[in-house]
Amino acid sequence: LIEQIRRILPSCADTHTGRNIDMVYESSEASETDFEEAGCTLWDVSSIPEQAAFLMNSPLPSVLVCLLQTNPKDRQAEVALGVLANLACQHGVVSRLAQENGLVEVALEILIASLHPPTLIEAVRFW
Repeated sequence: LIEQIRRILPSCADTHTGRNIDMVYESSEASETDFEEAGCTLWDVSSIPEQAAFLMNSPLPSVLVCLLQTNPKDRQAEVALGVLANLACQHGVVSRLAQENGLVEVALEILIASLHPPTLIEAVRFW
């Protein structure tokens, strides 16, 4: 799981130390494929309670929220929202996720602005 997290996480805000680092996403096809493969793996395992607990104790939720705040491509937004929505379905996690800085706001913005049906489906899962 740690390797999958590293594959989708470029430099981003380190919310645990308070340092803000600009996100750097390469636009190459290889990096998009890498993001999608790793993201889908995390999306799948985020539905397993034991794995979800591990992911909640990692910087993944904060970094995915950071990603969503940068106007990601439709598929990136769909994957990020899918992982976060799966985590929110776990017992006792939804209140922790609601405290993530900006998650509710960014999910609402995507719900209002997106025209991508799969992304909208994932955004609706928060309500």
